[in-house]
Amino acid sequence: MHAAVSGRARNASSAAIGATIADSSLDPWPNWAASFLVFAGSAQFAMVDMVSRGEAPVMVVLTALLINLRFAAYGGSMARWFGGTSRRCRAALAFTLVDQTYLATANDAAKSVRTPAERVAFFVGSSAYIGFIWIGSQTVGLVAGASLPSSLDLGVAAPISLCGLLASSAKTARAVEVAVVSAAV
Repeated sequence: MHAAVSGRARNASSAAIGATIADSSLDPWPNWAASFLVFAGSAQFAMVDMVSRGEAPVMVVLTALLINLRFAAYGGSMARWFGGTSRRCRAALAFTLVDQTYLATANDAAKSVRTPAERVAFFVGSSAYIGFIWIGSQTVGLVAGASLPSSLDLGVAAPISLCGLLASSAKTARAVEVAVVSAAV
């Protein structure tokens, strides 16, 4: 899977998050700005919903951590691809680890022989591309979302795009294992 395919799936979910923020009772722009720090759509959906309902901040944080626990499984399976890199480099890469960057990198690792430095460059490039789409689409969703009818129920866009992304990329036993573990978490 190329980053472009992953980016298109991310586009739908991030636009839906922007529209959800616009439709919530929260101040939209600080919540949009959070997308630079919360680089995980399902956690951001949950956080926006919980904060707008007045849930306790500790519950919001715990929910986001639980939702993002799947990234520990992703990180564990990626360790072999970045074996020659420093701990500091791997920690920096972890910040932009999302479903789409994992899938793009896993596909690349299965098809390409790269040095650790080349693999880092691929991951950074994929992350930059997907991150640009994430912020841009969320901005479009935020601006346009307030004018869309609520009957569109854009909240389903993120899970549907992730299911399609996983179904089209889970072609190896390892990919199926990761998908099952992620779904369980």
